[in-house]
Amino acid sequence: MGFRNHGWKSILAAGTIYLSVNTLCAEAASAQSYTNNAVESIKTLNQHWYNARTGVWDEAWWNSGNVLTTLADFALLRRDEANRLNIGGYLYNTFVQAQKTNVQTFKVKARKARNGIMPASRYCLDHGNDCMAKREFLGKRGFQDFIGDFYDDEGWWALGLIRSFDASHNIKYLNAAVRIFNDMQTGRGTPCGGGIYWSKERKYVNAIANELYLSVAASLARRLPQNKTLERIAIDQWK
Repeated sequence: MGFRNHGWKSILAAGTIYLSVNTLCAEAASAQSYTNNAVESIKTLNQHWYNARTGVWDEAWWNSGNVLTTLADFALLRRDEANRLNIGGYLYNTFVQAQKTNVQTFKVKARKARNGIMPASRYCLDHGNDCMAKREFLGKRGFQDFIGDFYDDEGWWALGLIRSFDASHNIKYLNAAVRIFNDMQTGRGTPCGGGIYWSKERKYVNAIANELYLSVAASLARRLPQNKTLERIAIDQWK
């Protein structure tokens, strides 16, 4: 009986190891598959949609802040592949060029949704005055240094720059995110007892701008723990 018990335990142990090893192999294969897909996606994104002059992807302003976050995330997870893809170069070029780019913004609360009105937006990006020739942008201001009319746009860029700092340790990115957040604070004074407005027209309060305000404040507070003001703002915004 003792021998049989010992054999059963050995078989069970061997089976457990076998399953564990195969699970690890499957996970490794799955991780590599995800990595390969990400690499191909990044290649396509940068080869077909990146504008090195404006530092923006597909002429999409706030969405390019999202791309910055995604590329930095990948660089943190897969350093070797990121180096081969020159992700650091894309992060830096976007940091330099995008903040030089004049952005004419046109946003309206026009698209009807099930529970209200969703904003619709259009952008015109260039280094000159071509945007002003487009009628729909007349009367709209152009901004530089990642600062614009809409606080949600600023929030997306701040998060992208914070993540770029994580990936590169370039303090310029973090400093730029702080400057953006300082501008976001000019949106305070809503009738809701806290938070910020959607835009500098100060007529509309929505969720996304306030969620980004919280996220940027908390993200900066974690990276600048000596700055207790950032921590207080994040806590107050959460409340």
